Amino acid sequence: MKKLKHIAEGKVKNILNVPAPAFAKERLDICENKCGKVTWLTELRYVRFLLKHGISYFKHFDDLSVLPDLPQREQRPGTKPYCMICKCDLWGKTRIENEHCKLTPPKW
Repeated sequence: MKKLKHIAEGKVKNILNVPAPAFAKERLDICENKCGKVTWLTELRYVRFLLKHGISYFKHFDDLSVLPDLPQREQRPGTKPYCMICKCDLWGKTRIENEHCKLTPPKW
């Protein structure tokens, strides 16, 4: 339930264009430049991926890394960054102070 709250909070902050705190910019930089597991998808392509893995998505909601990786795509107009491994919307997740990434060195 806590993860769902964090996802909703990050999405709302992103939709309302709440300025990202300094730690969010640092986190996104780590994801894009040190981890390398960032893909750029449209919301529709992301939702289609989740629907394709529907039952698995709900069974593994707390650890989506068990699902297949998101497809690698380059940044284009109308896309946003997602983690290929944990399936997170990075513009949302990086804004939530209590959320952490297990994948990146150094961890955030």
